[in-house]
Amino acid sequence: MDIFVARQPILDRGLQVYGYELLYRSSAINAYSGTDETLATLQVIGNSFFSLDIEKLVGGGRAFINFTRELLLNDAAHVLPPRAVVIEVLETVHGDADVLAALHRLHERGYLLAADDIVNADQDRLLLETVDFIKVHFRATSAAEQERIVKRYAPRACLLAEKVETRAQVTRATGMGYVFFQGYFFARPTVVKGTEIPAYKLNYLRILS
Repeated sequence: MDIFVARQPILDRGLQVYGYELLYRSSAINAYSGTDETLATLQVIGNSFFSLDIEKLVGGGRAFINFTRELLLNDAAHVLPPRAVVIEVLETVHGDADVLAALHRLHERGYLLAADDIVNADQDRLLLETVDFIKVHFRATSAAEQERIVKRYAPRACLLAEKVETRAQVTRATGMGYVFFQGYFFARPTVVKGTEIPAYKLNYLRILS
C-alpha cells in the first residue's frame, strides 16, 4: 500500500535547513485533500514515524507537525521523541486554560512548541507567550505588524517568517530580526512516497523470525 507525506524545509539565517514541516497528502498529487485535521495529523505521524524513515525524511532536523486542540488535550504528542519534533499549534486553537495546561505538560517533557499562522501581535497573547516559535504569515501581515510582533516577543521566542515568496520579504524579515524562514521563495512542499507493510505480513515475519 502506497503512503505519502509532503515536506517543506524551514531554514535558518545561514540558509541551512533546520527542519521540515510535514504535511498530509493522500496521493502523489501535491495538495491537501483532507477534511478532518485531527485524522490528517495522525496519518502524518503514522506515515512519518512508523512507516517511513523519519531520519531520512527530515535529514536529522526537526519535524514540525500540526496539532489540533483535540490532539493537544489527549497528549497525543507524547508518543513522539521530543528531540525530533516541534509541536505546531494550529491557528484555529485558542490558548484557553486546558490548552495552556497541555502545552505546559509538553514543555515539561522537553518538547518545543510553535504557534502557526500568526497575523497580529495581540493574537492570543497567552499562547504566544508560551511557545518557542512564532510563525508569522508574511502574506497576511503588514511590515509594521511584522515588526511589532518581533518587538513584543523576540528574543524570548524564535520568530519564523512563513509564506515568504520574494527576496524583498526575506531581506525585510532578516533586517527585523526573524531567524527562521519558510515559503515558496525557498522551496515548495515536495511529496515523499513510501510503502506500508500490512500488519498481518509483519506478524508473519515475526513468526518466521
